[in-house]
Amino acid sequence: MIKKESKLLLFVFLVVLTMQNISSLGLTPALKSYNFMPGMEINISYDVLSSPEDEVEIFADGDLAKYVSFDKKSVVGGETFVATIKLPQTIEKPGQHRIGIGIGQKIDPELLSGFIGTRIVVIGAVDIFVPYPGRYLEIDLRGHDVNVGEPLEFQLDIQSHGEEEVSVVPRIEIFSSEKKMED
Repeated sequence: MIKKESKLLLFVFLVVLTMQNISSLGLTPALKSYNFMPGMEINISYDVLSSPEDEVEIFADGDLAKYVSFDKKSVVGGETFVATIKLPQTIEKPGQHRIGIGIGQKIDPELLSGFIGTRIVVIGAVDIFVPYPGRYLEIDLRGHDVNVGEPLEFQLDIQSHGEEEVSVVPRIEIFSSEKKMED
């Protein structure tokens, strides 16, 4: 009986001991999206969610990270910081570009000698869409399986991702091997 009680007491002690090192970290907003405009400047205010005593480092990642600056290098507790993105006049590669705005627990250099540890890192995203040259459409057509003779509904999504304006008048025609049927 004493052996069981001592094992239980040791287990509770270890759980309490490890709980002191548990912390959480959060960042809001998690995602922002923008369409590219030459020379555009974007200011985003971020809220850091962490324990009051935790020091948190701030960083940027991604192919457009060199255009990001911060009003602070680190924050303590639940402070806020501002990320400023100054985009260039042109971005050669069209399409979606993602900038990671990250925060991570600051590691004490004295603890690094001889210990294996963990670090919590949270990364929010800023998406910048650069239009394709000329006309460029993305089309998504959806329909569901139906039995012969039942009505069929289609959903057609068309998005223009090009620099030039496009006017679209969609028309869906259904063909069978025997004859043409129009909708």
